[in-house]
Amino acid sequence: MSFTASIHTIVAENYNGLLAQASHWTRVRLGDLAAFKNGEPLAAAAFNSASGPFVIRIRNILDGRSDTRFSGEVQDSWYVEPGDLLVGMDGDFNAAIWTGPRSLLNQRVCRVKPHDRTVSTRYLSFILPGYLAAINKHTQSITVKHLSSRTIAELPIPVPPRPELDRLVAAIETQFTRLDSAVATLERVRANLKRARASILKAAVEGRLVPTEAQVARAEGRPYEPAKVLMTRILEERKARWPKGGKKYIPRADPDVIGYSPVLPEGWGMASADQAGDILLGRRRAPEYTGEERRYFRVANVKDDRLDVEDVLMMPFEDTEFSKYTLVPGDILLSEGQSPELLGQSAVYRGECAPAAFQATLHRFRATHGLLDPAFAQILFRAWVRLRVRRARLRAPRPHPIPGVRC
Repeated sequence: MSFTASIHTIVAENYNGLLAQASHWTRVRLGDLAAFKNGEPLAAAAFNSASGPFVIRIRNILDGRSDTRFSGEVQDSWYVEPGDLLVGMDGDFNAAIWTGPRSLLNQRVCRVKPHDRTVSTRYLSFILPGYLAAINKHTQSITVKHLSSRTIAELPIPVPPRPELDRLVAAIETQFTRLDSAVATLERVRANLKRARASILKAAVEGRLVPTEAQVARAEGRPYEPAKVLMTRILEERKARWPKGGKKYIPRADPDVIGYSPVLPEGWGMASADQAGDILLGRRRAPEYTGEERRYFRVANVKDDRLDVEDVLMMPFEDTEFSKYTLVPGDILLSEGQSPELLGQSAVYRGECAPAAFQATLHRFRATHGLLDPAFAQILFRAWVRLRVRRARLRAPRPHPIPGVRC
């Protein structure tokens, strides 16, 4: 759809605060300040990535670079020079100064070039986005929004005296440079925090963050139960509690036997995830299910080390089935992932939206009482499972060896 509202009504509304003007400034129609050059309908059949001048398409305006070349015949008037102001006439109506090489202007991209020194290109690059955003807000769309150069030409642009305009542009650029520097600093800090957090997690799972139980026991002159002994005892207790007549209880092989034998701190042992706790895949959604509508978590709710409860859905459960899938505080939800960035994400359930179940795109890990603390299990999942599963691009997490410690 195209823009049909009144420009002057939009300016008077000034919804984003960027369409105002100082009392001693005047407004001038942009068509009286600048010339407009619309892009050419270049034949897509001549687009390539190897030869010919580069082509500026709408998607290239903001990033200042293009990978598309044109191998057909061209005219000098079709070129845009570095430093020209460009406006995208479809979509979100972006505007930016072109920072790429001399390139061809494709259709639905418009160049705006000041006539004289009344305004500068840089000044227009700061002013125009606010007006374009206001137009975008008032343009109805069923598919793609369209803008014409005639509409842009009618924009009433505030124009300060040229010396004041130059001072404004210089001040804006100074402040933007400071902001860019601050953003770069924050990105470095964020990267450093990520590395520091990873380093802390690595130290924790390698037994270097705090003194081990073996070291403390030795210093206090007392005995302690190594994790391997504790694991053997707990597995025997689980075997003894196994229902008679049920499927035969077969403990998984010792991880040391299945080809994973890292150097562990004294007193630690290795355990697969299903030795250290109970693993259950959530229930799938299906139209044939009946029963009371109950809350359940899905992949979208499991963020990086937290549960998002803003959009918890409902589906029907019978009482007996809901009991099977009901979460208890301390359960860990691990995402199978619907995209690479979601794969392996995990979070500890702490009673949010209780009672609640979980969907088949999530696995629940419930740590064996007395063997593994849920908070430490979550550290292990983040440090081991999440990274290893993502890298392997698996559809579902497999039991991984987990260092056992006495909680």
